[in-house]
Amino acid sequence: MKTDTSTQFAEFADAIKLKQTQVERIESARTSLTKLLKESYDLSEDDVFVQGSYANNTAVRPVEGGEYDIDIVVVSADSEEGATEAIHDLFEKLEDSRYKDMIMERKPCVRVTHADEVIGGFHVDVIPLRVSTSDEHDAPYEAPRKGSGWHGTAPGEYTDWCSGQGERFQRTVMMFKRWRDEQQDVRKAVKSIVLQVLISEYMPADIDDDARRVAVTFAGMHEELKDLESAPEVLNPVLESEDLAARWSDTDLLNFKTELESAAELASEADEADTLVCRLPGAWDQCDLILPG
Repeated sequence: MKTDTSTQFAEFADAIKLKQTQVERIESARTSLTKLLKESYDLSEDDVFVQGSYANNTAVRPVEGGEYDIDIVVVSADSEEGATEAIHDLFEKLEDSRYKDMIMERKPCVRVTHADEVIGGFHVDVIPLRVSTSDEHDAPYEAPRKGSGWHGTAPGEYTDWCSGQGERFQRTVMMFKRWRDEQQDVRKAVKSIVLQVLISEYMPADIDDDARRVAVTFAGMHEELKDLESAPEVLNPVLESEDLAARWSDTDLLNFKTELESAAELASEADEADTLVCRLPGAWDQCDLILPG
């Protein structure tokens, strides 16, 4: 007897997306922090904005023990500032505010951590940018990393690119991210932006059925990556001078390929794609699916 997978995948997608309560709490935190940053640096609305999964409509609820997170970029650094200096300057601005007991410096950002009894803990990573000063890339901005200086970035353009991929892409990315979060250690997991671009390369955009589309994407990605011993070149679709997989280690790639092979094999064993339903631990207890649990 065949299973109505369209209904099950719809329920699964609903189970992993952010709920309205979570969105409202995150939006409240974003609004307050944005207001402070604009006032602290005397910036316009266009100089402080959200990037990453939240902006791209691909954010998923965290697995047990995980945190919600959003990224805010602030065009606050000048052309003469060093990367470490820009991050520390941002830290000092936030230290002189109500966020002083909630912040810590990290290599690419300042993290603001919120404890919330309603939705659980979440953090906001604030990245100080500067207008591009380099002729070596066509990025509109540069982002810092302690110890390695500035590098080109195009967050707004990438968000527009994600939006242009359509709803099927967004749904597929969310499902793959949940699979990734369940199967890989967060410190070694494939980065979200790398996973998104890989999905765009192997996802059949003309397949409306979620189950079949996910299965075909797993199979195509596995077939392409299975024989590689080191990370493939994964170019940023809006900044081709940037290889998004440049920091993907051989060990972490092997771990990803192992999990990918399991998913692809289970997908290929299904008699028909419309018999596939999703089994992701902690996501949906009533799934019986191709995604390894």
